[in-house]
This record gives sequence, structure tokens and C-alpha cells, in this order.
Amino acid sequence: MSEKQSVIPNFHQAKNRTLKWLQLEMDSLLQKNDVDTEFSSQIIEMESKFECLLKTKTKENLNILQMKEYCELKKASNLAKEKLLNNLEEELALLKTESLKTVSQNKVNLKQLTEESSMFSQHLGLKMTKVKGGWLQFVFTLIDVNKPDSCYFFSLKVDSLKKYIVADCQPEIKDMDHLVEKLNSTNNLKAFVHAVRRRFVSSTKNN
Repeated sequence: MSEKQSVIPNFHQAKNRTLKWLQLEMDSLLQKNDVDTEFSSQIIEMESKFECLLKTKTKENLNILQMKEYCELKKASNLAKEKLLNNLEEELALLKTESLKTVSQNKVNLKQLTEESSMFSQHLGLKMTKVKGGWLQFVFTLIDVNKPDSCYFFSLKVDSLKKYIVADCQPEIKDMDHLVEKLNSTNNLKAFVHAVRRRFVSSTKNN
């Protein structure tokens, strides 16, 4: 066998080994490429899930924040309402106390006048009579020295606002509104009755 003939088989063997190695390398690369592709897909999928989770978490945090703000506003509103209610209760209690004091004082004044009615009747010619509608009528005689039996009168009562009001005054007294205003200011019913009597006496002198 010549040298040329002995080299040819070796060449074919080397070629076959090289082709086989290349094939193995290509298969390995393809397999690796498949793995890389699958891994990339997994990464993309994980990124997508993370974004969805992040959006959900952000939405939940926003809802929590909104709920917290709502609770704070509700709490502030409740505190304001509670403070207003306390103020109203205090004002109501004060008004009730003042009203009770006024009613009590009015009762005392009326009682004093009633107790003194005998003296007034003898010396001032005053008689007090309860009339329809809750009015108390004050009737004076002994006003006009020339006509001692002539009647001068007015009616008085306390209204729903615990204020004195006067009606049916005969003869008319020009500054009666001022006298009533002073009565409501001082709550001195006895002084008011004396002031009205003096006005009646003055009216006879003017005539």
C-alpha cells in the first residue's frame, strides 16, 4: 500500500469525527437555545405577574389611603357634632335654669302682690282678679278724688317667652311700653304697679 492510499482512510475517519463533533455541538447549541428561550419566557411571565401584583398592591394601598382619609374626616365631623351638641346642651341647661328662676321670681312677685292686696285695697283701692286667657286684671279705685269710685284698670300676664305683657289699659298710658320694658328688665312687679297707679293719678290732674 502506497503512502497516499494509507492517508485516505485516515482522512475519512478524521472527517467523520469532525462532522460528528459538529453535529453534537449544533445539537447542544440548539438544546441550549431552547432552554434559554424557555427561561426567557419564564422571566417574561414572572415580570408580567409582578406588574399585575404591583398594580393590585398599588390599588389596595390607594383604597386604604382613601379609607383612612374618610375615617379621619368622619372622626373630625363627629367631634364637631359632639362639641356642638355639648354647647347646645349647656345653653339649654342655662336657659332652663334662667327660665326656672324667672318663673319662680314671678310666682314670688304675684304671691307678694296677692298678700298685699288687702292693704292695697284699703289704701290704694286696688283689686286683682284672674280673667279668661290667663290674664290678671288690676282694677284701681280711689284715683280721682272727685270720683273715688271710678275704675282704672289694666291686664297683665306672662307669655310663652316668660315676658310680661300688658293689655286692655284704661285709660291709656302713653309710656306703657317703657314701663313694661323696665318691668321685664328689673322683674319688679310691685314697682311697676305703683308706677302705673301714679300714671293714672297724673291723668286725672291733667284733665
